[in-house]
Amino acid sequence: AQAARRKLADHYPHLHNAELSKTLGKLWRLLSDDEKRPFIEEAERLRVI
Repeated sequence: AQAARRKLADHYPHLHNAELSKTLGKLWRLLSDDEKRPFIEEAERLRVI
């Protein structure tokens, strides 16, 4: 998510953090379960640490 936030902020430097969050949320909801899986697995791995 951090990498996606940075990339989005680089492309749209005028957006405030709240707008970036909304946009990232919309993009996340558009992803299929298969596309989300690597991110979910990484989040679970980091929770264990």
